[in-house]
Amino acid sequence: IEFASRALEEYQSDFARLIKPDSSGRRLRIVCDFGYSSISSFFPQLLARYGVDAISTNSFNDARLAPRTDEDVARHLDNLQQIVHTLGYDMGALFVYEGERLALVDNLGRIVKGPALFGAMSALIAETRPNPTIAMSVTAPARLEEYLEGLKVEIIRTKSDTRSLMATSSKEKVTFAGSTAGQFIFPEFHAGFDAMYSMC
Repeated sequence: IEFASRALEEYQSDFARLIKPDSSGRRLRIVCDFGYSSISSFFPQLLARYGVDAISTNSFNDARLAPRTDEDVARHLDNLQQIVHTLGYDMGALFVYEGERLALVDNLGRIVKGPALFGAMSALIAETRPNPTIAMSVTAPARLEEYLEGLKVEIIRTKSDTRSLMATSSKEKVTFAGSTAGQFIFPEFHAGFDAMYSMC
């Protein structure tokens, strides 16, 4: 228990060191579907530190209820879509596989997941980071690689398994690594898939 508490403190400390509060003063409104995962025990409080107005759903830990299949994920996203639209919130976020995978709903109620989300994340990295290097699986679209190379992004292709993606992100000078399954790594933070850090 002490180790878990210390690890959580270090996680929150590194999070705060790398992600600064929005200086515009605008209060972001987000609906978070935690997919019955354990991250619901601390992430809402972390968002509150940044002044985020967050509504939590499915926010108790129960692995039996966690969305695993494509049908489960689609059902959760449909529900998230309705809530975001009804409340007029800025965004919805679905966290699955204990916060390792991410899918989003934008302010217009459109679902952004899979290849579209990976493409959007990669484009954002290209626009905001100097001389970035992005690692991606061989299964990622060739058109995305061509687009990013046009923005002077160095691309590293990995094998299709997640272990290869993680290993590459920890060994190479990688800015960002990701897959079309909604799994993203920011090596500056840590070498694992992290939907929470990715959302911010």
